Amino acid sequence: MSNRGETVGEIDTEGSDEWESLRLILQNSRAKLLLQILAHPQRMPSAPELDYRNPSMETSTVQYHLRKLGDADIIEKVKLPKGERTRDLPSTFFRVTEKGERLLKQANLYEEVETWREVYEQMERTPEIREIEAMPRPS
Repeated sequence: MSNRGETVGEIDTEGSDEWESLRLILQNSRAKLLLQILAHPQRMPSAPELDYRNPSMETSTVQYHLRKLGDADIIEKVKLPKGERTRDLPSTFFRVTEKGERLLKQANLYEEVETWREVYEQMERTPEIREIEAMPRPS
């Protein structure tokens, strides 16, 4: 009987990180940000692009959610090398990790990427956002 309890405890412990990660991505604003990242033509938007796409969220709120997703290894920051950076343009971009993609698939959200891509293409953009979108991304 006690052996079974230990096994259950081990399973619960191992699965708790996965469960917490799923709970993290199922929060509406975070799921939206993840899908927007994947819908980006290069799958690697900058913070200004994500801010622009989320006018109902404060910049600090977007940053908070990105930080939470990064802390859980669901997204990662990717920086342009110093020699490739351009003044007044972003040098940091966000990419969904393999873990993030796996969690989205597990939560049956990954299928929504194509819908978000269509929304992305139809959204009007300012000249500044168009310039940022056109810039090269890290490899």
